[in-house]
Amino acid sequence: SDFILKLRVTGHKNGTGSNSGKMHRLRLSQIQVNDEVSYKSLAEYVIRYALPEVNVIEEDYNVVCTYYDIDNDCVTISSTEELIDAVGQFFSPVGSHNNNCLRITARVDRKKRPFLHCLHTCDGCHCSPIIGIRYHALNMSDLDFCSTCREKYQGTDIHFRAEELER
Repeated sequence: SDFILKLRVTGHKNGTGSNSGKMHRLRLSQIQVNDEVSYKSLAEYVIRYALPEVNVIEEDYNVVCTYYDIDNDCVTISSTEELIDAVGQFFSPVGSHNNNCLRITARVDRKKRPFLHCLHTCDGCHCSPIIGIRYHALNMSDLDFCSTCREKYQGTDIHFRAEELER
């Protein structure tokens, strides 16, 4: 027989996925690879379930899964070993009358990708574009540093303003 998980998923952008917040029953066999439970398979399942109408690339999303253990402590699952431990605490074959059921809450968030300053080149290492935070000199004309070059700068003559726009 197969073990059943109860899964509540919230989608990205404050739960806007069509399945957001709904309780879903999931057979353990649906997240197994070569007869082994896999956290990666669970995370991929969660993303597909939370965002069914979106053609997603799994690497663009973070999945955080939590459950309450037998001591009623909130535990985060972030690996296959932790998922196996969680299942082991609540395992009961389908059809049994054991009220202990593994209830997982999963949150899906889009990973923040750094801003690309396409029109700016770092005056320290000459990388272009500057990715992430751009340090613009306030007291010199047309001087920009990437984060690495700003960290390396030891002087006190140049005053910088950190700039990173939203994507």
